Amino acid sequence: MKPAHGAGVEVLPEPGTVRTGWDGSLRMRRAALASVPELEAVLRPLGRPGEYVDHQPGPSIPRRLATGRPVIANLPDDEELGRAVPDPHRVTPFRAAGIHSALVVSLTARGHGVGTVTMIRASDSPVFSEAKIACDCLGGAQGSTEHSSNQRNTPSASRRR
Repeated sequence: MKPAHGAGVEVLPEPGTVRTGWDGSLRMRRAALASVPELEAVLRPLGRPGEYVDHQPGPSIPRRLATGRPVIANLPDDEELGRAVPDPHRVTPFRAAGIHSALVVSLTARGHGVGTVTMIRASDSPVFSEAKIACDCLGGAQGSTEHSSNQRNTPSASRRR
């Protein structure tokens, strides 16, 4: 099973630039967007890397940045989905593509929210599960720790010290 059918990374603009719109929306810069081939046509209009994305006040992204806690949105109805996405007009294309679940995780640096990673699932894949996510994160952290440890023990690493 794929961990997600699509994923996007958005970061806050640099300090000193406009981060909110006139309507209270939160402006973020799309850093990356990837998906399985079946979802490319639906996700491509959501913004290319480097473009700004304005999120309506109150949806998942601004809440994640404010609290730092992940959110899982499994099988939201159209009204919930309309409040969660940057633009409510995206509900129909999301439904047509079979997108049914999302996971939004805050990116932090030195204790401050700097952006988010959003993963989506579609078609007949299972919804996101808190237990599965925790296991995946712990496994990823373990792999990162092992990689870091291996890098410290290489001859080139000892030359850099």
